[in-house]
Amino acid sequence: MLDFLIKYRGIFVVLFVLPASLLFKAYMGSRNRLVFWLNSAPEKHGDKVKKVQQQVKDWQQKTGGNIPMCTARPGWQAMSLKQGNYKKTHYQVDVSLMDILDIDEDKGTVRVEPMANMGQISAMLKPLGWSLAVVPELDALTRRWLDKWLWYRGQFS
Repeated sequence: MLDFLIKYRGIFVVLFVLPASLLFKAYMGSRNRLVFWLNSAPEKHGDKVKKVQQQVKDWQQKTGGNIPMCTARPGWQAMSLKQGNYKKTHYQVDVSLMDILDIDEDKGTVRVEPMANMGQISAMLKPLGWSLAVVPELDALTRRWLDKWLWYRGQFS
């Protein structure tokens, strides 16, 4: 069977992998829009931050700060090929901060939460005729990832 798949991999890719990929992309796009639509509430930013702060306080009380902390974001949503086995042993904090908080046209600034992604930001800036100075090719990259990338390149402090 494996030899057959290797020999006729082009047919397999065209008939199975590409359609499955398109279906997955459509599903994830719809899912992401629905999640954003249901959870988007920039006016509740302070409440969401307090929720994260409470989780950190709970972590301190429950573990004494001895167990490392990580986000509760599922590993399959990460922009990394590394397997996130640490999620099983770390204290997980839900950081559902994915909103665009403010666009100040006078100052030329955009204030976003850490899980806002490049697709969201670009979609909000396009009607204004704006663009990010650095535009990664992947819409799913979060602001947190962009901060790291710019810092490593010496373009962000």
